[in-house]
Amino acid sequence: MGCNFYGYQTNPSGTPTGVESTPGLDSHGTRSVGIIAAATDNARNIAGIAGGRGPATPRVRVLPIVINSESNQKDKWTISIALAVEYAMNQGADVISMSLQIASAPSQFPGGQEGSILIPNRSPSVSANDLLQRALDAGVVLVAASGNAPGAAPDDEPLKDSTQTQTPDLVPSCDDTRWPAVLSGVISVGAVKFNGEAWEGTCGAPDLVAPGGETTVPSLRHHLTTGQTPRPADDFILYGGTSASTPHVAGVAALLLSVKPSLTWQQVRWALTATADPSGCISASSVRCGEGLLDAYAALHYVLEQHGGPEQDVTLTEDLTVPPGDTWDLGAITLRFTNGARLLVQGTLNATGTTFDTGDAEGWGGIRYASGTSGTLDGVTIRNAGNTSEGAFAGVWVQDATVTILGGLIEDGRERASGVRVVGSQSHVTISDETTIQNMPKNGVLATGHGTATVHDARILDNGSSGIAATTNALVYVGSPTAGTRGVMSNRIRVNDSQGILAASNADVVHVGAPVYGRRGYNYVFDNGPGGGIVAQTGAFHNAGSASQYARDNWFEDNGRFSGRYVDGKGPDAIGYHLGTTVQARYDWWGRPTDPDTLAFYGTTKQAHLAVDPMLTGPPAAVSFGDSFGGAPPDPADVGGDSFTDALSLAQRGDGPGAVRLLAGEVARRPGAPDAATALTLAGSLAAGTDRRAQAAALALLRRESRSARADHRAWARRGLIRAYGRAGDTARMTAEAEAMLGDDPDAVSALVASLVLAYGRAETGDAAGAWAAWDAASALITSGAVEDTESVEAASDDLIALVGERTTEARVAAAPAGVAVAEESTGPVGLGAPYPNPAGSGAVTVPFGLGERARVRLAVVDVLGREVAVLADGTWEAGDYAVRLDAGRLAPGAYAVRLTVSGAVVSARVLTVTR
Repeated sequence: MGCNFYGYQTNPSGTPTGVESTPGLDSHGTRSVGIIAAATDNARNIAGIAGGRGPATPRVRVLPIVINSESNQKDKWTISIALAVEYAMNQGADVISMSLQIASAPSQFPGGQEGSILIPNRSPSVSANDLLQRALDAGVVLVAASGNAPGAAPDDEPLKDSTQTQTPDLVPSCDDTRWPAVLSGVISVGAVKFNGEAWEGTCGAPDLVAPGGETTVPSLRHHLTTGQTPRPADDFILYGGTSASTPHVAGVAALLLSVKPSLTWQQVRWALTATADPSGCISASSVRCGEGLLDAYAALHYVLEQHGGPEQDVTLTEDLTVPPGDTWDLGAITLRFTNGARLLVQGTLNATGTTFDTGDAEGWGGIRYASGTSGTLDGVTIRNAGNTSEGAFAGVWVQDATVTILGGLIEDGRERASGVRVVGSQSHVTISDETTIQNMPKNGVLATGHGTATVHDARILDNGSSGIAATTNALVYVGSPTAGTRGVMSNRIRVNDSQGILAASNADVVHVGAPVYGRRGYNYVFDNGPGGGIVAQTGAFHNAGSASQYARDNWFEDNGRFSGRYVDGKGPDAIGYHLGTTVQARYDWWGRPTDPDTLAFYGTTKQAHLAVDPMLTGPPAAVSFGDSFGGAPPDPADVGGDSFTDALSLAQRGDGPGAVRLLAGEVARRPGAPDAATALTLAGSLAAGTDRRAQAAALALLRRESRSARADHRAWARRGLIRAYGRAGDTARMTAEAEAMLGDDPDAVSALVASLVLAYGRAETGDAAGAWAAWDAASALITSGAVEDTESVEAASDDLIALVGERTTEARVAAAPAGVAVAEESTGPVGLGAPYPNPAGSGAVTVPFGLGERARVRLAVVDVLGREVAVLADGTWEAGDYAVRLDAGRLAPGAYAVRLTVSGAVVSARVLTVTR
C-alpha cells in the first residue's frame, strides 16, 4: 500500500495528486526505487542492490510514497515529508530512502532549521524533526540526499530550489546539508562521479558518498513516460544527482538488515560509514566526500564479523568474496548459498563454529581458497557442497593456499564432490582434531596436482570413492604427527566405497601410526570397498619417510568388501598395481595372525613391490580419540627386512645420503628389475621431501639415471624428478622432464604421469588448448586399458575446468576470467582507446590501449560502486599497441568504467554501457 502526500492532505489510494501536471515527477520515484529493488538475473535493464529474482530469492519490499506541494510553500513541503515518514514508520518500514531536499535561504530558516516547523493540529505540539526522531527511536534507518546545488542536478528532480530572485540572502547556500539529511541520526548521502571525484553539485558535508555525479547511473523509467504497457525490455534511463546516490546507500542498509534484522539504526550507520572507502572519492574540499565511497562488501563483512549470528539463516544467491588483503573472522553464524553460489577466498578466511550450507536442491559451490590465501576452519560444519558449475567439486577447495581444518564436519556432498580438495605445489592442508568427513560422492580427501595434505586424528567415513586419495604428484601424510597437536595421531577410515587410501599417478602417501612424546596411535582402515584397504595404483605408499618419526601399529581389516574376486567376499587389504609402485607397511595388524592371504598383488603386471613383514600377531593397543598411551616408542632401526625399509629408516634418522646409497645399490644390482623401479620410486619420494641432504643425494641419483642407456631407468628416474620439481613449484623443469619422457617411448604408467603433469603445467601458464590435449592423451591410456588409474584422470579433468575452463575451440580466450590479451592489431593511441561496440550486448567487446614505454599495467572494468568486476590486463607490458577482449555477456546490464592504470597511476577511463 502506498500513500500520496500533497500539502497537508493525504490520499492513501488513487491517482497521485498533482503528478500529471508536474513534468518529471512521474519518473523520479521510479528511478530511485529501481536502483534499490529492480529484479535481478532477468537479462533486462539493471539489477537492484536489494533486488531479487523470484520466490526463492525475494527482493526487498517497497512502500511507495509520493510527496508534493506548491513549490514556493516550503513549510508544506517539510510537513508533508514528516507526515510521510510517520506513515511509513507506522506501516512497518525498516529503511526510509529520501531522494529529496528542502533548501531554504538563510533569512528564512537560519542554520538549516526547517525541521522546527510545527505539524498542524497536533497537541501537544510536534515539529517535523520530532516525527523523524520518533522513527529513529522506533529503529527505522533514515537515509536522505545531502542536497544538490541550485541548477547543478544532472537530471530533473521534483524538489529543485525555486528561488529565482538574485537577492543574496534569499539564495540557498550549498555549504549546508539540506533538510532532512541535516538532522542528527539521518544518514546523509552525497554523490561521486565515475572517475572518483566528488560531484561538485553535492551540498554540505555528507556522511558518505555513492554513485550519482553526472547522469551515469542506470535505473528504470516510469511507464507513464513512454506510454508503453508492459514496460519495454530496453526501457531504462540514466539518472544522477544525490537523488541517485541515496538509494544506493538505502539498498545496502536493507542488505545489512537482511543479514542481521536486530541491527539498530546506529549500528547500520556505523557499518556503512566505518567501511566506506576514503580512496574512492577525491575532493578539494575536506567535507564533500564524508567518510568515503559506499562499500557494500566491506559493510556486509563488518556486520557478519562484528555482530555475531543472525536470528535467521543468511541466504546468499551470488558468490561471496573475501577480497585480497582482507581477513574475515566468522563466528557462530549460518550461511546458506543457493544457485551454485560459492564462498571465494582471495584474502584470509577464518571461521569458528560457522555452518555453511545450501538453500536449494542445486547445491552450492563450497569454499574456495585461491592462490596465496590462508585460513583456519575450526569446528565448522559444511553440508551439501558441490555442483557441476565451474568445477565446484569440493566442500573446501584449496588452490596453492594454506588451510587448517580442526574438529569440523564435512558431509552430504552433491554431484562429484570430495570433502576437501588440495591442488597445487604451494598448497598444504592440515585436517585434524577429530574432523569428520562423510557421505561425500567422491573422496573424503583428495590431493592432486602436486598438493600436500596432512590428515591425523580424523574420521573419514562412508565416502563414494576413496577415503583418502593422492593423485598426480601429490603428497599425503596419513596420521603424521606434529609437535604440539592434541589427541592421538590416528585416523579412522571406514566404509568408503572403493578403497581406504589410494596413491596414484606418481603420488606419495606416507602412512603413519606414529607414537610421539609418549603417545601412541594407529590408523584404523576397516571395511572399505572392493578396491581394498591401501592401494598403490601408479604411486608410492609407504609408512616411513622424512615427514614421519616412526611407522607401525596400523589396523587393516575386512577391506575389499563385496568383491567377487575372493571366496569370502573380501578383497586384499594391501594392493600394488603396476611396475614402479610400492607398498611399505610393516609391523601392522591385518585382521588375522600373520596370514598373507589377506594381502595380494592385483593387476596385469604383478610387479609392484609389496613389503608387509613382519606383521603384528594381534591388534595394536586399542586407544580412543583423545586418549594417550605411555611408553617410549621402539627404535626405528628395529624396522628392517630389505634394502628399501633400511633406506627409509636411515632417511628417517637423518642419514639421507646413506639411504640413497642403499637405493643406488639396488638399481645397480638389478637393472630393469622391479626392485630397480621401486628403488627409483623411493628416491623420488626422498627428492621431493624436506631433508636437504636426502634431497641432494636423491636428485643426483635420479639425474644420473635419467641419462641411463636403459629406457625404463630413464622413465622411472624422470618420474622421480617430476615429483621433486612439481613439489618445489618448478613448473618449467617439471614440464621439460615430462616432455622428454613422452619423447622416449615410455611405459604406459610413465606416459600417464607425463601427460597429466603436462596438463597441469600448461594450465598454470594459461595454455588451455594444450592442457586439454595432454589430458586427452592421458584419458586415452585409461580407455585402452593400458593403465588402471581412472581416479587421476577424473581429478585432473575437474582441476582443468577450475583452472582454465571447459574445453572449447577458442580455449585460450574463452576460458580466461573475463578478458585476455589477444594477438591482433590495434590502432589504439597511447592511453586508452574507446571500447567497441559501445553500448555492448552479450558478445565480445574490444578494448584498445597503447603504451609509449615498458610499464606495469592494470586494465580493469569497474561497476558503479567502484568494484572491479573484470581484470583485462595485469602485468608488465612492452611498449606498443594492444587490444584485449571482454566478454560482456558476463556483466549485468548497466554502466561501467574501463580504467587503465599505468605504473600505479590511473591515466585514463572510458564509460562502457552494457544492454540486453
